[in-house]
Amino acid sequence: MLTIIIFTNSRYTYLIPLLQDIIQSNINIKIKVVDYGGKNIKKIKIFLKNKNIQFIFDTTDLTFAERYFKYIKKTRTRYVWFVGDDDRIETAYLKALINFLKLKNNSGFSLNLNSFHKNEKIKKIKLLQKIFHQPYNLLKEIKNLGTIGTQILNTNCFKKIAGSLNKKILLNYGYPQVYVALKLITVFKDWIFIENKILFYRYGNFKINNKNLQDRLNFECNGYLAPAKEIFGFHSKTYKKIFTIIFFNNILSWLILAIENIGKINSKMIIDNSRTLIPNFWWINFFLHFVFITPKILWCLIKYFRKIPILK
Repeated sequence: MLTIIIFTNSRYTYLIPLLQDIIQSNINIKIKVVDYGGKNIKKIKIFLKNKNIQFIFDTTDLTFAERYFKYIKKTRTRYVWFVGDDDRIETAYLKALINFLKLKNNSGFSLNLNSFHKNEKIKKIKLLQKIFHQPYNLLKEIKNLGTIGTQILNTNCFKKIAGSLNKKILLNYGYPQVYVALKLITVFKDWIFIENKILFYRYGNFKINNKNLQDRLNFECNGYLAPAKEIFGFHSKTYKKIFTIIFFNNILSWLILAIENIGKINSKMIIDNSRTLIPNFWWINFFLHFVFITPKILWCLIKYFRKIPILK
């Protein structure tokens, strides 16, 4: 029915509590842990006898996108759920979630989430809960599509759209999960949003250095906008709305952080390389001009007037 896939770079401190979340539900879920960082049997010894958990030590030099594409193709259950190794799962919802999925054959589902700081203890509920859901609202929820643990995909539906995927967009822009989800959402038109906060999303683990910031800003720009441009068309109203949402909710905060840490020239170069994805709005040049002149002031204004997602 469902396979949970967890990619990890031997981060067992985070991985072990996540596995315990799933095991405590006492339900039959296949779990594949793909460790691309090495092999440390001692730390995972307690899980090796669990027939539902498969450890795969795959040190092949692959990008995240290549690894994602490789293992989604290998999955044989109806649904696949990729979960970040440093995230957590609300155990009380898992039984109800599995029962809910058994009754459905939709192309995919988006999950609601809670956020917690990397060193914060999460507060879990104790009673089993029922699943609440509604039709997926793309413009309302798209900003969270990059968080991989918020998606459960139908593997049969994925196979039907796999041949139409642009490999450059899929493999080169950092967020293959956004591209695949947008394809499934637009082709099958049956995507469901699950209102229950099943995923605990950990923030605060992002290591600030030049490469990581350049990569992340690139991912937020190209990972969302390149798929949306291909699917909806650059001049469509939907694309323009998506751009506005992603710019203010995802790109702008990372751009300000990048300016402060890797400098205006390097940050501007990333934006300039994404110009083919930026609509000719009157306000966009004003915002970009202002942010490069006074990033700190703009950041303070943004935090004052609206809530900006916490950086991971």
